[in-house]
Amino acid sequence: MCSGFSVRIHQTAGGFMGKKSRITLVGVGVVLVLVAIVWWAALVSSMVKLPSNVDSPLNFEGTLTQFMDPATGQSLPAGQEVVVPFTVVRSFTSVPDLYTSSMGVLQDSIVMTAGGKASPAQVYHYPSTARASNT
Repeated sequence: MCSGFSVRIHQTAGGFMGKKSRITLVGVGVVLVLVAIVWWAALVSSMVKLPSNVDSPLNFEGTLTQFMDPATGQSLPAGQEVVVPFTVVRSFTSVPDLYTSSMGVLQDSIVMTAGGKASPAQVYHYPSTARASNT
């Protein structure tokens, strides 16, 4: 037990804070909440825009080891694997003709070449909205 110490807190009829202070703080809180809602609903959505000039080329070079005969589809004997040069040209670009104020379209084009023979281009389109991360 404590010896000789006592603490008393006296509370007035209005509490620790006066009535005017409480009203002021509640008013400020309401104003801040309203400003946050307007900021989120109107301003942020009008400020977030997708770039319409995306152009990101990615090029890779290396070798490809073939363990099957491409003509017959049969496995090659050990030690007779064929090593050919291999390249990948990938382009990630925006499609400005398909952009609107709320949506953009990005195109991903991939062309692979193995042993001097190019495969048909693989082309993908990705629609994206400015709010894609929120959904």
